[in-house]
Amino acid sequence: MTRRWPGLSCDARRVTLGPIRIAWVKDGEVYSVKVEWGRRGVKTEVSAEIFEGVGMLPPGSVVDGEILGGEYWLFDVLRLGEREVTALSCEARWLMLSEEIEPGLSGPVRVLKTAIGTKAKRALYQKLVRSKAEGIVFKERAAPYIAGRPSSKGAHRKHKFIKSADVVLVANAGNAYQMVVYDGAKTFEVGKVFAGTTNASRKSIDGLLASAKTPVAEVKYLYATDDQQLFQPVFVRLRDDKKARECLLEQLRSTDRSIIE
Repeated sequence: MTRRWPGLSCDARRVTLGPIRIAWVKDGEVYSVKVEWGRRGVKTEVSAEIFEGVGMLPPGSVVDGEILGGEYWLFDVLRLGEREVTALSCEARWLMLSEEIEPGLSGPVRVLKTAIGTKAKRALYQKLVRSKAEGIVFKERAAPYIAGRPSSKGAHRKHKFIKSADVVLVANAGNAYQMVVYDGAKTFEVGKVFAGTTNASRKSIDGLLASAKTPVAEVKYLYATDDQQLFQPVFVRLRDDKKARECLLEQLRSTDRSIIE
């Protein structure tokens, strides 16, 4: 990966699937904005104790981060006091976070772990893989602040740790196929899949189901939730070389939802 993206630093944040919350200090109070990727930001209420740790920031400051596990993890700064810093490089803004902002933080507020340099990036990447994280975000060190979802061609790039599983498709649920796996002698529902299917594959699946057969499919997914539902499943292919009873619950892999300090 270093050869592909030689100029990138990277941080330990999991690939962001939920909302980002931007906090700013105004008139001695901390406000927050909930920003959905690709959507207009809307004001939202967040626990006061989560943001009390950024109350020391000078008025006008705006920081970007994510709330996870009762803590507010900062990974960028847009304004420090009355100073607009979005045009500064990613590296310069991170130094501002770590050297000017982090020393004054308190309570459940942290600055996200960041790795710079080939050796550090490789070490962080391997640590995240071992800890079953969802993924990693790479950033161009010289890039200005860019709002929105990390892009495969942009200055911020995400890399998900995709997993694979074999599941049994038991029904066409109208807009997706119900997936199950075996837990002992019983079947266990693990969600529905539609993404990745084509007209041809759906025709094959529907034909097998209509003839009372139990098609086995390989699917890719990001992780299994606490109740063993596959998150973001994508159909890959049908498998005629594997029996339904061989699709076991124990193959599913969850993820560590915490952020590495």
